[in-house]
Amino acid sequence: IISDVENPFYTSLVRAVEDVAYAHDYSLLLCNSDEDLEKERTYIQFMADERVAGVIGSPASEQETSFAALFDAGIPVVSVDRRSALTPVDTVLLDNVAAARDLTRHLIHHGHRRIGAIVPNLSITSGRERLAGFLQAMEEAGLAPDPALIHEGKGIEAFGAQAARALLHLPERPTAIFTGNNLITLGALKAIQECGLRIPDDVAVAGHDEMPWMSLLAPGITVAAQPIHEMGRTAM
Repeated sequence: IISDVENPFYTSLVRAVEDVAYAHDYSLLLCNSDEDLEKERTYIQFMADERVAGVIGSPASEQETSFAALFDAGIPVVSVDRRSALTPVDTVLLDNVAAARDLTRHLIHHGHRRIGAIVPNLSITSGRERLAGFLQAMEEAGLAPDPALIHEGKGIEAFGAQAARALLHLPERPTAIFTGNNLITLGALKAIQECGLRIPDDVAVAGHDEMPWMSLLAPGITVAAQPIHEMGRTAM
């Protein structure tokens, strides 16, 4: 049960899960929650009713996603990419705080002091942890983050573009932008292009999650590339 298979991160993750499942004579059922708690609850109950052999989930909310129906049915659960506080389970994830801190340090090392941040919803652990890493790096460099430079919302391309436009139209725009996932990065890149700005001369970008097309960018952008296939295989 993932948020959106159209996100290349989850596409690669699901592929790794399926490869291991198939090698052990299991079939894969795939559900997209779309970050919708009601839809997620419906799918969790469906999995419990179908008595599946196990569930890998990427919780839509740390505080509201519950795997209790699966536990009650005796079905093992592994969370991937995000944590669930309601029903703690074995979890496979990146050290998001450290990754975000390293990316922000990279921007600071290159002379940036006014840095914007566009991060996924803080109700999910990855969004909150990535913002925490950004803030840690700013604090250790003696930089006070401007609240006007921090945008939090749905981790999709449209939000990334909207937030980047808002940052770029500020009277004093940021010289660099930290992005919290691959789709946000894509939206931000499109907004920068629409504004007629150049990367990194006018605004630098550093963000989470590598996408296949990023190698075609010239100049490139700095990303924290998650070991997605390893995460999927480990979870399965």
